[in-house]
Amino acid sequence: MSIIAFIIVLFGSFNWLSIGFFQYDIVAGLFGFQASIFSRAVYIVIGIAAAYLLFSVIKNKGRIRLKQKQKDKENSFDEEHSNRESTDDSRNNHNDTKHNFDR
Repeated sequence: MSIIAFIIVLFGSFNWLSIGFFQYDIVAGLFGFQASIFSRAVYIVIGIAAAYLLFSVIKNKGRIRLKQKQKDKENSFDEEHSNRESTDDSRNNHNDTKHNFDR
């Protein structure tokens, strides 16, 4: 989701760059004029994407995580795997102790 929001905001920034340098609004040029419903929808989507990125940066303490879901899955797998190993080790140690008493 962050990648999509980043691309949308990047497009919006290029639109502002073209307004500043060339006095040409790319979005209005594509849809006829600024007050067009389609132009307004694009401006709204760009604004929402910018707000999402701002919220993400604040939430992640200044970082934008582009592959957060994949890393979370790996971290949860690693934690689960290490928990199983520690449980297996404790079972093995318990079984070894039990066998030592039987001898």
